[in-house]
Amino acid sequence: LHLYFMQCYEGAGSIRYGFFQAISFLSTSGFASADFWYWPDFDRYVLFLLVFVGGCIGSAGGGLKVVRILVLLRMARAEIHRTLHPHMVVSVKMDGLPVAAKIVGRILAFFFLYVLIFTIFSLLISTTGLGLMPSMGIAAGCLTSTGSTAALFGISSLAFLPDWAKFLCSLLMIIGRVEIFSFLILIDVGVRMLHQKW
Repeated sequence: LHLYFMQCYEGAGSIRYGFFQAISFLSTSGFASADFWYWPDFDRYVLFLLVFVGGCIGSAGGGLKVVRILVLLRMARAEIHRTLHPHMVVSVKMDGLPVAAKIVGRILAFFFLYVLIFTIFSLLISTTGLGLMPSMGIAAGCLTSTGSTAALFGISSLAFLPDWAKFLCSLLMIIGRVEIFSFLILIDVGVRMLHQKW
């Protein structure tokens, strides 16, 4: 609707290109059917936010995953109820079944680490002289495995980055692909093996 009201396309074209790009960014596949980097800021930022949602919990897509976001939203709602009614017993439920506090804690920890890693790498990439939003676009693209995220902010290639920044982007792609906890477990196992050898 926003593409139509901003007169980027006619009615059918707005629906076609808008839905295709939204699904492409939501699924983190990164396909493009239009020059979305010329779209208005609102539309580009919506696409940028959709990258972090990702697919279903078992999918190969990047992002936080839909189920984790649902649990986080329901946990926030439960905390609001708990704040208003301190003696009320509130549990987070999915499909009518309560989600164990241990699972909710893991999702919270994952979300915190995800945001922390995204923020740190965005800041590190911005030390190359890029603006903050292009740096966030590159970091989001690497972390979620969506190649076209940087194009939202006018970056078509990462060839201009220095070697150390390319290494950071490669590391961030690995972290995003194997998931954060798995990556931290690999690091922990590697450090323990080094300690045993020395």
